[in-house]
Amino acid sequence: MQRGGLGSARWRRRAGWRRWSRRSARDNHLVARKLADNPRRLVASPAYLAERGTPQRIEELSAHQCLLPTNMTHWEFAQGGKRVRQRVGGAFSANSIEAIHQACLGGLGIANLSSWDVDPAIRSGALVEVELADGVPDPLAIWAVYPTAQLVPAKVRAFIDALDQALREMLAADGVRRLNLPARLRPSPPPA
Repeated sequence: MQRGGLGSARWRRRAGWRRWSRRSARDNHLVARKLADNPRRLVASPAYLAERGTPQRIEELSAHQCLLPTNMTHWEFAQGGKRVRQRVGGAFSANSIEAIHQACLGGLGIANLSSWDVDPAIRSGALVEVELADGVPDPLAIWAVYPTAQLVPAKVRAFIDALDQALREMLAADGVRRLNLPARLRPSPPPA
C-alpha cells in the first residue's frame, strides 16, 4: 500500500485540503450559490436482488454488498426529521461514479447514486430502486463556489449562469423526481 500519495490524508493535510462547508466558505471569503438539488437513490440490478434479497430497513444494508466510492465507509439517510449514518461495505470500491454505476448494472451490489444518473436505467428495467421503510438517501446539492462576488470575472459569472440554466432545463425536461417525502422522512432544515 502506498503511503503519503496524492490521495492520502497526510498529503491532503499538508496541502491544506479540507471538505467544503458553509463555514469554510465564510472563513475563506467564498460565495456559494446552490444550482440544483441532487436527490439520491439506492439501486441494484434485478439479478443482485434476486440472489441476495432486497433490504427493507437502513441497518440491513450492512449485510449487503454496497458499491462505494474509494475511502467512503458510511451512507447518510433522512429518517424522521434527522440524519442517520449507516456503516456499509462491500468487495468493490472505485474512484469513479461511472465505474460504480457499471458495477451496479453488472450485479455486483447496491449503489447510492444521483437520480438523473440512474433514472434511465430504472425506466428500462436494468436497475431497480431499493426503497427502505425507515429512511431515504440524504439528498445532496450541486453548488458553484467561487471567490467573493466583486472579484468574479465576467466569464466565470456567465459560465455559472449558463450552468444554472442548463441544470434547470435538464431537470425540467428529464422529469427527475423531486423530493416529495412523507413528513416522517423529511430531513430537518439546516441551522441558519
